[in-house]
Amino acid sequence: MVSDELHCDLLLDDGARHVPLALAFPALSERTITLWAPSKTFNLAGLTTACAVIPDSRLRRRFAAVARGLTPDGNVLGLVAAEAAYAQGDPWRQVLLEVLRDHRRSLVGASGELAGGRHGAATVHLPGLARPACGGAR
Repeated sequence: MVSDELHCDLLLDDGARHVPLALAFPALSERTITLWAPSKTFNLAGLTTACAVIPDSRLRRRFAAVARGLTPDGNVLGLVAAEAAYAQGDPWRQVLLEVLRDHRRSLVGASGELAGGRHGAATVHLPGLARPACGGAR
């Protein structure tokens, strides 16, 4: 199971706390690869700094062998930027969360104006919309 948790720092609901899949379902943890990175939260995508958390050593070795040559190697600039982002970037992240919350409020307001509109913007900033009255997905 590969769990893409790159948006885990961008929970929009007050008091929301991210729970990694492997922690929520311990029976899956030995078969889970959890991916996370500072790239989404701190806009560091070009620095190719990410992490794969793989508790099972055999799975970790297989993952490393398959990924070799397919993913970029880590780099010092990316590591320093990630460390600085996590150590000192929370004030910036809080401002970003407010901007994203404003976007969500605007989207919810606009989607509510559509007949039968529903939104799925509960936590992260990638909402889903269904507009059955307007010919959208049902």
